[in-house]
Amino acid sequence: MSKDQIIIIAAAGAGLYMLSKMLRPAQAASAPRTGTAASLNNGGNVPVTEIMSPGAQIPGSPGYGWRYYSDGTAISPSGDYYLNGSLVYSGASAGMMSMAGG
Repeated sequence: MSKDQIIIIAAAGAGLYMLSKMLRPAQAASAPRTGTAASLNNGGNVPVTEIMSPGAQIPGSPGYGWRYYSDGTAISPSGDYYLNGSLVYSGASAGMMSMAGG
């Protein structure tokens, strides 16, 4: 075999490997998450994605530092968690975990 043939075979193998990775279905999580955060997205069964907000990336803009998610969760720059506009967790409690509400 010539050097060119070996390179072609190696490239074809790499291409087939990448193609098989792209076509393989995603693996399911081994177990759903538990706890308060998991209850916000049905025990981890609902895929949650971050919603990119243009203002969150621009220093000085009103939304700077905020993070928004598809399940209705928002995280403030100080670490407060909101679900559909209601405070769920206060991250500004001097390093101690505390749940807001009752």
